[in-house]
Amino acid sequence: MTKTNITKAAKANQSNLDPLAFIDRVRVAQDEWNEKMFQGTNARLLSMLADCHAVHDALTAAGVSKRKAFTAKLAKEGLTYKEGVHLSTKIVHYVFRMKNARTTAYARVLRAAISNKVEAEKLSAWVTAQGGIEAVRRHSADKTSPAKVARELGKRAQDTLAQVTAEAVLKEVPQSLVPSNSEEHELSVALVRMNAKTKKLEVVWGSNTASVVRLVLDAVGKDVIAKHGDAKAAQDAEAALEHSQQTIENAVNGNMPSQQQAA
Repeated sequence: MTKTNITKAAKANQSNLDPLAFIDRVRVAQDEWNEKMFQGTNARLLSMLADCHAVHDALTAAGVSKRKAFTAKLAKEGLTYKEGVHLSTKIVHYVFRMKNARTTAYARVLRAAISNKVEAEKLSAWVTAQGGIEAVRRHSADKTSPAKVARELGKRAQDTLAQVTAEAVLKEVPQSLVPSNSEEHELSVALVRMNAKTKKLEVVWGSNTASVVRLVLDAVGKDVIAKHGDAKAAQDAEAALEHSQQTIENAVNGNMPSQQQAA
């Protein structure tokens, strides 16, 4: 008897209805639905995520031009992203034709499988062994993200640098090194070189770009953690730095070098 038929039968016998017996009948009906429909649907979902994994592997191996073509394909569907969004997330959104909480959960499962080096053809069995899609998603969400680690590194670095005595003072400060007044610190980044003739340090490039300063702060924070001997935190810090790596390249490409001498 289907759930609908159970409800009709219950209404027909409202006066004699035993709610405890009724709920057990509904429970049995759910078991039948779960076995025949839900499990089949779940198996198909895992199969599609395995296919998404295979697409990820293929796009990763295909090179930059193919990934750029995929980005153009996404744009035609109205799917645009900020820099740093994982390729697997874009694939899931494209396949399921939307960006919402459900597809974000699927993307987390796919990313978890990729991070754990689970092969595409073994994804379904791996997710099932972990307790299902929701269990994998929840476990993945509980982990500290590289971006969050990077923020913690930056804060730790700022606290440390606030107590550091300057090793040199610039005679003149180029505009590129004037700290941004939109940040919660008064820091900028300089690239220096040793002049072979004068034996003095020269600033050959400078930036107050927030992303560049944050990346250097991440590196300082990682160094502080490493000196304190926290192996797990140092490992997380390394992942955070890898997550931020592209930002320095973009910032450098958008800034012309300047040259000033340090005292």
